[in-house]
Amino acid sequence: MSKKKKIIIACIVSVVIIGIIVAVLAVLKNKTKDKKVVDVYPVSELAYPSDMFEYDNYYYGNVNAGLEQNIYLMSSQKIEEIKVTEGQEVKAGDVILVYDTTAQELALDIEKANVEIARAAVVVAERELEELKKITPVEEIPVVPEPEEIATPTDAATSTDAPEEIPEVPEAPEIPEEDVYTKEELDKAIKDKEAEIRTLSIAYQLAQIDLQIMEQQNSNGEVVANFDGVVKTIIDEEEAILNSKPLIVISGDSGYTVTSNIGELSLGTVAIGDMVEMYCYENGMNYTGTIAEISDTPVYSDNTESYYNIKINVENTDGLTSGMGMDVTMSSDSGEDNTFYIPLAYVAEENGNYYVLKEENGVLKKVYIKTGKIMWGDSIKVYSGVTMNDYIAFPHSKDAVEGVKTKQASAYDMYY
Repeated sequence: MSKKKKIIIACIVSVVIIGIIVAVLAVLKNKTKDKKVVDVYPVSELAYPSDMFEYDNYYYGNVNAGLEQNIYLMSSQKIEEIKVTEGQEVKAGDVILVYDTTAQELALDIEKANVEIARAAVVVAERELEELKKITPVEEIPVVPEPEEIATPTDAATSTDAPEEIPEVPEAPEIPEEDVYTKEELDKAIKDKEAEIRTLSIAYQLAQIDLQIMEQQNSNGEVVANFDGVVKTIIDEEEAILNSKPLIVISGDSGYTVTSNIGELSLGTVAIGDMVEMYCYENGMNYTGTIAEISDTPVYSDNTESYYNIKINVENTDGLTSGMGMDVTMSSDSGEDNTFYIPLAYVAEENGNYYVLKEENGVLKKVYIKTGKIMWGDSIKVYSGVTMNDYIAFPHSKDAVEGVKTKQASAYDMYY
């Protein structure tokens, strides 16, 4: 047999052997998967209807004469081009300026990373809480009294009393290597961990709000006029940043605006262009308006959150005068009958898309879902992909993979 044929035969044998090994490994993997069973829980027990999270927000505002649009510049923003000049007339929708979005996109990526870090911190803390709840507390270790002082031989020789018996000292119980808690210590550890989770959840929620605001600001780098008017002033970029003044001010010929404040926890629920309902208790009339401006910087803070200025253009101005008070109602986007919120812990993310591990024909299947806003840092809105009648698994378990057999369980059993 020639050397060339020997090499060919050797190669063929190697390929066959590798194929056999791969096949054996695949069979073993499938057998292992067949032995695993993952609990799945009814969505109906995990989910909450949208109207439990979404509701109308009520604020107080003041009426101001004349439409005015103030365009501010943040220190992280760089102007690519200002497309207007002082005194120029503009129409609603005209581009006023264009930002250089290169730095903005980098800042956006950093903010997305901050959100993921905050989310991971919540998940880790929740897992640590689950482990704490699995621990069985130990009995209190009794305090062993100190042994009485033993008389020395000299003392014994001079004493007429009989020597006292030496008390027997019990051996200290063995303590296992892993963490152990008494009932009181375990209760405190659980309470501390729950407090930590609440703090981390708030930080996660605020990070998401910051991301939502940044995404709204960085959609295409363009800022447009909100109404027909005239460019009143344009100042130097450095002066605008250092003195927190508007870079560009656009003034309307007539009309009224309402200035109000909105809490940072509600910023993610409103956007420029949203319609609002208003009531003037001084003249008893109802009005409608459009959000024209949302400030980038807070005007004041209390013990719970910071508040931002928001300006609303009033459409029908009959009966209004400057200085009047307005009750402002900002409606959420609730009302979709088939939408609901599920805990973020039961949703996984892949390449920017969310999915769940849903039971189909007795096994797990990865199903991508259409999602909306995240509320309070721990629940996400679901539009489609999963229904209240489905069963889903906790996707972060090592055994929760596609193809694994499922066992339906109650969410009550899982929690309690």
